[in-house]
Amino acid sequence: MAADAAAGAPTGPVKPVMTAHPVFPLSIETLQELTDNRNLALLAELGGAEGLARTLHADLENGLESDEHGLPGEDKLDPADPYALAHDLLPEGYTLDDKFKARRHAYGTNFLAPSPPPSLFKLMLEALNDRMLQILLAAAIVSIGVGLYMKFDGKDPYEWIEGVAILATVTIVVVVNAGNDYKKALQFRFLSTQRGLSSAITVTRRATAGAPAAQAQLPLIHLLVGDIIHLVTGDVVPADGILLTASNCKLDESTVTGETDAVKKTLDGDRFLISGRK
Repeated sequence: MAADAAAGAPTGPVKPVMTAHPVFPLSIETLQELTDNRNLALLAELGGAEGLARTLHADLENGLESDEHGLPGEDKLDPADPYALAHDLLPEGYTLDDKFKARRHAYGTNFLAPSPPPSLFKLMLEALNDRMLQILLAAAIVSIGVGLYMKFDGKDPYEWIEGVAILATVTIVVVVNAGNDYKKALQFRFLSTQRGLSSAITVTRRATAGAPAAQAQLPLIHLLVGDIIHLVTGDVVPADGILLTASNCKLDESTVTGETDAVKKTLDGDRFLISGRK
């Protein structure tokens, strides 16, 4: 698939899918098709990077305006629900300003909510996969059974206590291990969320129309569809995108293609940048 795309062969639909959004009619599905399948034919249908930028109300030289208001059709947005998609993806307790309300309404935010942690019960079952605990559990059940038999047979009324003690020990170990794993899962989820809030990326933006463009450091969650991103050696691509200019740009895409060698990105070939690659 990657080789076909790099050669310019269509790998999916070549017609963009438009929506009824009053400001940004280009659908999310079209943007996903563009980058996921490296669809050069679709990019050409959109008018290349320049045409895509026009559709997204972006400027390839100056980036987005820092206070984006008055876009054509913005007055038709539902004022009662200005961030329908964006708010569904925000971390709990986090709010956004209204400078890009139409853009966020159409495409959401650059934040992927971490998966919820597994339930404590599931973690307890996983803890019981330990072979030693399984042996101890079986021994406890046998010991309790034998002890109860001896108690009711009048031979030893306290023989069952040893089995209960083993069972209690296994239960404590399982609960403690599951609790520790659950705590680690919550901590990982918290750190993943904080990464999107604290990690910064360099973008080109301008204060107002006609103002000179300037580079700015923004948290990843403030990255928007249409932003111009600046990457240097060692940076991780923060979102799917299209290469605009570069000097010997290569990305490690081994997790996608299986290729151990870095993939070279060029303006006249494979120019698609995939999120998470370095």
